[in-house]
Amino acid sequence: ACRAPPTTMGGSKGGGKKNGGDFKHAKEEEHAQKASKVKKAAVVEDAKPSEALPSPLGSIFVGTYTFSVYAATAAPTIVGGDAGELVAEACHLGTAHPPGYPLFTMVVHAVTKLMPDPLLGGIGATPAARANLLCCLCGAIAAALLAHDVVLCIGYLPHFD
Repeated sequence: ACRAPPTTMGGSKGGGKKNGGDFKHAKEEEHAQKASKVKKAAVVEDAKPSEALPSPLGSIFVGTYTFSVYAATAAPTIVGGDAGELVAEACHLGTAHPPGYPLFTMVVHAVTKLMPDPLLGGIGATPAARANLLCCLCGAIAAALLAHDVVLCIGYLPHFD
C-alpha cells in the first residue's frame, strides 16, 4: 500500500488531514479490508473428490417416497380436464388441441405400447392408468432432482470466519 508522505497539520496543502494521516487513504484502506473479507468468504477450501458432492441417497429416498405416494393415490382412469384428450391422442399418436404437447404424446404412446399388460397385479391395466403412472414417475424424478439441488446449494453457501 502506498502512503502519502506525512505533512504538517493546518497547512493549506493537503486539506482533509486526520491525525497526521490522509483521510482519503484511510477510506481506501477500509475498502480494501472489506474486499479481502469478501474474497476470504468466497474461497471454498479444496475438497477431496469423495467429499466434493453429497451422497445421492437422500435424493433417491425423496424420489422413491414421492413415487410411492403418487402411485398409491394415482387415478386408475381419466380424471377430467385435458387428461382424456391427451391420453386418447397419445394412444394413436394424434394431435391434441394447440399446443399439442408432442413430447408428452410420444412418451405416453411409447409407455402405453411397451409397458406389460397388466403390471404389478392390475396397476397400469388401462392406457389412462399407464399415463398416470408415467406422470407419477416424472413427478418423483423432479422431486429427487430438486432435493439434490437444495442439498448442493446448502453445501456451497459461503462460510464467514
